[in-house]
Amino acid sequence: MENKRYCECGCGGEVKVWNNGRYSPFLRGHHMRNKDGYSQECTEIKYCECGCGTELKRLKNGCIPRYIKGHHLKGTTLSLEYRLKRTRNRWGREPVLSPYLKETFLSFDKKMKRWLACVKDDTGRSRGVMHAKAVYESNFGEVPKGYVVHHKNGKHEKIEDDRPDNLMVLPDKWNLRFFPTLASGFDVPERVVTEVYLTIQYHNMEESDLFAELCSRLIDRMKKKK
Repeated sequence: MENKRYCECGCGGEVKVWNNGRYSPFLRGHHMRNKDGYSQECTEIKYCECGCGTELKRLKNGCIPRYIKGHHLKGTTLSLEYRLKRTRNRWGREPVLSPYLKETFLSFDKKMKRWLACVKDDTGRSRGVMHAKAVYESNFGEVPKGYVVHHKNGKHEKIEDDRPDNLMVLPDKWNLRFFPTLASGFDVPERVVTEVYLTIQYHNMEESDLFAELCSRLIDRMKKKK
């Protein structure tokens, strides 16, 4: 079993021993630690320079990093040019920017067939949210609890479908159940159901009365077309 050798600066880091038995007396960059004027103590406790207060652990080579993993950019504002370049290098494609949200990157979810926006939460971490929801909240305020963002034209595959004037809020079950059911039952596009719905003064109506009124107006519309 070959003898282990350690850095002669006193950091405790193990140096590599070659097959011929020779080895370097220091780890890379440690040869100046025993010189006059070098102030860093090998036993010094250091903390992440991002300001999070996390104690840094010594690496296998004996060095102490400046940041914990992923904190080197924490608290800094990156320029749009830098973010665009980083995205191109990372994903190998041209990034898509939102035309309705400032400097916001978009990605398309093929399963949901919707656009997602990369936004920062209250902690500063990036997360993906529905682009339509982000656009609505940016222009009209927070979406009420129990409501979802609905597209007036019944489409959401294109970025242009998430424009502010095409968005409204609906109760969750109206968006997911009632509107699709009415569109299928009356054999009309969902945008037609939305157009008729917007002609009703629905704010103070009971749900059952609103549903009945919507069906009645859709029937009248069909009769006029005949």
